[in-house]
Amino acid sequence: MVEKNGNNDLRVSLTPLKEASKLDVLLISLIALMPYVHFVVSAMMLITVGIAIMIMKKTRQAVLEQKTLTLVAALITLLSAFSSLVSGNVIGLAVTFGIILILICGAYARSVMRAKLTVQVFRIVGCGSIFTLIIVLIQRLAEKNPGYRPTGWQWNANYLGAVAVMSALISVVAFFEDYGCDVTGKIKLEKIFYGIAFLSDLAIILICESRSSLLAIMACIIVYMLIRKHYILCGLAVVGGIGVWALGMISPELFGWANSLTYVFTQRYDIWMCAFKSFLSGPVEFLIGRGPMTYRFVWQAEGLYGADHAHNILFDTLINVGIVGFVLYLFLIADFVKNMLKQRENHDKCAFTLSLLALTAIFVQGIADVTIMWHQSACLFILMCSVRAAHEK
Repeated sequence: MVEKNGNNDLRVSLTPLKEASKLDVLLISLIALMPYVHFVVSAMMLITVGIAIMIMKKTRQAVLEQKTLTLVAALITLLSAFSSLVSGNVIGLAVTFGIILILICGAYARSVMRAKLTVQVFRIVGCGSIFTLIIVLIQRLAEKNPGYRPTGWQWNANYLGAVAVMSALISVVAFFEDYGCDVTGKIKLEKIFYGIAFLSDLAIILICESRSSLLAIMACIIVYMLIRKHYILCGLAVVGGIGVWALGMISPELFGWANSLTYVFTQRYDIWMCAFKSFLSGPVEFLIGRGPMTYRFVWQAEGLYGADHAHNILFDTLINVGIVGFVLYLFLIADFVKNMLKQRENHDKCAFTLSLLALTAIFVQGIADVTIMWHQSACLFILMCSVRAAHEK
């Protein structure tokens, strides 16, 4: 809470706005744990938590407090379900159910998140990062194939990379802003913990060789340095990134993943054009799409590289829910941006920073992937956009 003293200077009050209930602590903790358990277990947890939130009156009211978010979520769900039914897309119907559950959890988290809950979420994320690195190292050492990319508890390596990116951003903000640190004199120990968690996430990104995740974390670090006005470091980071890419092109044995970026984007271009062709294939496809996971059916007809999605957040949205759904998602993004600006108006610089970094990560990684549609990375995203300052300023 922000207060003014006799000299009209701002000072920090450590009095929380409202204590979180034990139920809130339990449900938010379960949401924070989902990215760090096996994806099947995580899906079961999402179903359980989402349904529980809507069944109980108190938690349901917390969801309905977010009027714009719940309205847009309802419209997106109805459209996704209708387009899936029209196209006979059974998988799309199942994914639609997951989308509404994630948005329910997001609305709930935004309503109930408090200072102590924020600290607990950050600690869960930090522990999850370190634990995931151990799993990834075991997978890497156990596999003799040099081309193997560890997946951790996620479906594939890129989803693992997306979770690592968001976990790393939380650790960065917690480390530099004392955001996830206690106000009881344990800040030094907390900083060591979040420093280890951040390094763990960077190691995961490098080991799983997720190029889109690496680009996302680099972009977010640059944005964060701009926010903190470290312009020289920002320039060095840009030059360093270009230098690494150049070395990869000149000496592939040093950074083989950098040399393969050209091939990857050529492959992605074919996928994007295939998706865009599907989007323009008829009035139904143009207006409402064919439901989530449409690209699974499109690539088979074209004989292209097999994938679950169009590897681009824009093209994937267009073929899934058409231009109508695209507009609805723009309203959803606008709601997240509005909440982010509200955080800034409330002098909650840390929460504003984390929300901005979360959106940056999603859009940068969304250029060549659609990791936000995976429930484990989506859960981290909604928590990042819902936090409150550990000690409000």
